[in-house]
Amino acid sequence: MTISAVLLAGGESRRMGQDKATILFRGRALWQTQLDLLHKLRPEQILVSAQIDPRWRPADVGFVADAPPSRGPLSGIAATLSRIASEHLLVLAIDIPFMSETYLHKLCGQVCSGRGVVPILENRAEPLAAIYPREAAPEFAQARSGSNFSLQPLVRDLIALGKMRAIEVLPEESSLFRNLNEPGDITDARSGGTRSALSWPSIKKFEPLPDEMQPVVHSLELKAILVVDDDKQLASALQWILADENFLVDIAFDGQEAMMKVKAHEYDAVICDLKMPKLRGDEFYLKAKEIRPSLADRFIFITGFAADSHIALFFNKHEVKYLVKPFSISVLIDCVKQLLC
Repeated sequence: MTISAVLLAGGESRRMGQDKATILFRGRALWQTQLDLLHKLRPEQILVSAQIDPRWRPADVGFVADAPPSRGPLSGIAATLSRIASEHLLVLAIDIPFMSETYLHKLCGQVCSGRGVVPILENRAEPLAAIYPREAAPEFAQARSGSNFSLQPLVRDLIALGKMRAIEVLPEESSLFRNLNEPGDITDARSGGTRSALSWPSIKKFEPLPDEMQPVVHSLELKAILVVDDDKQLASALQWILADENFLVDIAFDGQEAMMKVKAHEYDAVICDLKMPKLRGDEFYLKAKEIRPSLADRFIFITGFAADSHIALFFNKHEVKYLVKPFSISVLIDCVKQLLC
């Protein structure tokens, strides 16, 4: 796999009161710390993304300008993906100086052709220390031309499309994602202390959305969903995505495991793959509705084989809802909410 790297330098921070890149931290400017870290990975190319070409940029590091109007990190990543010739792009923000070479090597080892990797910390993606495949460029371009510039929904869609893999951040790795947003953050980090105002990306609230895009959650709180798929990566990704939508989410990796969970617990909805080992999705459905009749119209099947004659016959006979893989995660969430209205 070939990997390029980009340092998202941004510009002057209103909360910090100056350009973060030039702030001295542990005796060095943040840009020096982060570029040195990227050099250790020996990527094919190292770039800096900012609104204007920074004076501190070394001659051996390329520059990618945010196309105006700037949409924050979304613009920088979109512009860089459209420029690189390598298969993947490693993205690193200027303000997470605790990130380690070891962890970034771990991320590099998780990518494959056409698919990148994003860390997940407490049910939220960490998109500014992640690796994106070049194939994600169309989704970034589309998001940039839209009205919601948060990277969270974009990453969810990329995971659902199979273009990103989500990996859980281990407890001992969580401190790597601590960032510096305010002058007090730097003071406390230098002294080794902590403060309640520290910004941790994993516990930030969702960015405000337009009123018409706000999800209606008052009637959906504490609804329990079972996700069943032998693709453990997809099942785990759907678990944290749906948990972010205020659902209680359980997962099973085959039909037999799902049956055990249905016998032991009551669920409001089931999202289920069809072709699975041990017990197929259609067989699981028939058994599940025998012991939990209320689930008969609470299944959403997800499959890449909707054209299969056996599967099509099953869908028609039982009039169940289904989505064809790959599907948009927003479509799945809408489908779940409609099912539970």
